Amino acid sequence: MFVYDRRVLKNPMLALLVVLSSSVLAQAQQIPIRTDWTKAVQNGTYTQWINHAPPAYLWQNEPGTIQIFGQISPSNAATNFCVPATIGTALLNQKLFTKKSTRLKLAGVEESKKSIHTVQLMKDLVIQCKSDVKIGTSNDDAFACLSAIYKASGYADFEIKLISNNNYGFVIPGYTLERRKPTLKDILQAFQEGYEVIGIAVRIDNRDGIWKKVGSHWFNIMGFGNKGSGLELYAIDSTARYNKQDEFNTIDGSKALFTTLTAQEMTSDASIVPEIFAPIRIKGLRLDELGPNVVLGSLLLLKTN
Repeated sequence: MFVYDRRVLKNPMLALLVVLSSSVLAQAQQIPIRTDWTKAVQNGTYTQWINHAPPAYLWQNEPGTIQIFGQISPSNAATNFCVPATIGTALLNQKLFTKKSTRLKLAGVEESKKSIHTVQLMKDLVIQCKSDVKIGTSNDDAFACLSAIYKASGYADFEIKLISNNNYGFVIPGYTLERRKPTLKDILQAFQEGYEVIGIAVRIDNRDGIWKKVGSHWFNIMGFGNKGSGLELYAIDSTARYNKQDEFNTIDGSKALFTTLTAQEMTSDASIVPEIFAPIRIKGLRLDELGPNVVLGSLLLLKTN
C-alpha cells in the first residue's frame, strides 16, 4: 500500500495518477524472480566476466506503466523512463546479489524475494525520480532519487559515483564526481570493486554543422567479453522486451538474457566526438535506430558499504 503526501494530492494531475495507478496495479501480475543463473564467470585473462545475470527486467514501455502515466501525456505508445527503469534494475541486482544491500526497500518486491510487481516498482521510481513521460529525467533528480532510496533503506554509507567529463557538481549525499572521460578498463575495475555499473550513452549529430549531443540513454552493464581491441558488453536496455529466445550460452554453460553491445575505441573518426565525451562507440542499443553515432558519455557506479 502506498502512502502519498497530502501536498501531492493538491495537484489535480497527480491526483488523477493516484486513481489510475490504483486500478492498473490491481490488475497487473507479479512475475517470478529468476535465481537459477550462476553469478559470475571469471578467469585469469578476463575473456568473459558476468557480474551477475539479471533476476528480472524493468521494461520502460510496459503496458501497465504506459496506462498509468500515458494518460497524462499525448503519447500512449512509449515513455522516456529509461532512468527509473535502469535504476530499478541496478537496485534489484544489489538487493538480491550483494549481501550489504539486502536491506534496500523496493516497492513491489516480495519479502520472500521470489517475485516482483514490476509496474509497482516502476511507478514508485518514476514518482521518486521526478521522471517525465515525454522528456525523461534530469541527472540531479536521478542522483537525488538514488540517495533518498539508500537513506530510506537505512544506509548511511553508500556511493553514487559518476565518471564523466561533464561538470555535474551536485551537492547530494553519497554522490561524487570523478571528472574525466570513462574508459573500458573502468568497467572491469568497477566489477572487481563490487559496484553496479550503469552506462550513459550519448547520441551525437552534426545537423547544425557542429557535432553535439542530441539525446542520451541509460542502460545496465551486467558483464563483458573481450572482442578484438574492444569489448562485447552484456547489457540490459530498458527499451527492449526480453523473451526466452533471447537467451545465449555463457562460457560456463549457464543461460542469460542480455542485449549484446559492442564498445570500441574510435580512431580515425574520433575527431567528431565532442571533447566532453569518451570516443568509445556503442553499437546495439535501441538508440542506434535514431542515428549511427552513439558514444559512451558517462559511467555511473553504485555501491553500499
